Amino acid sequence: MAPILTEDMRRIRDALASVLDPCHALSDHPLGILDLGLVNEVSRRGDVIEVRMTLTEPTCVFAHRIVTEIEDLAPTLPGVARIEVVFDHLPIWEPARMSERARRVFADRRAAFAPTFRNVPIAVSRAAGVQDGEVP
Repeated sequence: MAPILTEDMRRIRDALASVLDPCHALSDHPLGILDLGLVNEVSRRGDVIEVRMTLTEPTCVFAHRIVTEIEDLAPTLPGVARIEVVFDHLPIWEPARMSERARRVFADRRAAFAPTFRNVPIAVSRAAGVQDGEVP
């Protein structure tokens, strides 16, 4: 596949930025597939765009929804007839792939839930491997 020209890449990246991860779509701070670092590579072959991506979990039950949302972007991109999505499960997704924005959102969510974990009974906490006074 031929490398994508700069202007094409900008338009495609902007379009992909609108695709939200279904697990985060309804949260106060929705995260997209780009923020989560799910897109590995984007290339073009004539009027076909190929998006190679991974998932946070290879057995994600929402994979079909992500594919549909990406494929539905084709009519919004000049000169693009269709978008093909290919899943690469290597490299395996890891949190280090997230954008700084996504990392902040996750840190804020953890901080918001920390008081809840302090109220978990000690026996339950110990069974889960949490030490006394430790916030998971």
